[in-house]
Amino acid sequence: MKVKFSIIITCYNRRKFIGRCVRSAINQHGISRDSYEVLVIDDCSTDNSLKIIREYENLIKLIKNSRNLGLPASRNKGIKKSKGEYILMLDSDDFISRDTLNLLGLFLDHNKNWDAVSCDYYKVDENDKVIKRCYFEKEPIACGILYRSKSVIKTGLYNEKFRIFEDKEFRERYTKNFKIANVMIPLYRYTMHNKNLTKNKKQISNYKKNINIK
Repeated sequence: MKVKFSIIITCYNRRKFIGRCVRSAINQHGISRDSYEVLVIDDCSTDNSLKIIREYENLIKLIKNSRNLGLPASRNKGIKKSKGEYILMLDSDDFISRDTLNLLGLFLDHNKNWDAVSCDYYKVDENDKVIKRCYFEKEPIACGILYRSKSVIKTGLYNEKFRIFEDKEFRERYTKNFKIANVMIPLYRYTMHNKNLTKNKKQISNYKKNINIK
């Protein structure tokens, strides 16, 4: 059965954050619960992330990888299993406002000429304390974008060769044919911590060379 929204969460060893993330996804306001689904893909976590995810199993769709596939491949798996007209990616260490689907969905419902819509966000610490308000158009991130699912499929999903910067590589291809609007409301919460994937400087350097990011 088709639903209006699909939230896709990929998780690898995020026991400290995954519960908060899932709760923010399942507790969306202003829309009916049967209008959206939450898919959580556990990428063979070795901590107790999966145990925490299972606490919400009656409210989500759990997909457990048989081997570690990496973020882009796990996202692709979630996209292929999703049934929503719209798709939102949510990182497992982040969380969203309870009004995210309602507000971003309203924008796409009433603006058929746009294919996706992003939102602004707050950087927060591990205790949810706000560090900084960020503007998506100046500092884009991978998540907090509501896509029309057909546009994601037509773009060809994520490149599974990219373990980081998969979002930048995807966005480069996406924006060749599709348009992303932005609403200046900070609906997304981006968590800063010392295990952030994009803080690995050696990986960043290698991937920048591969896709010519300056």
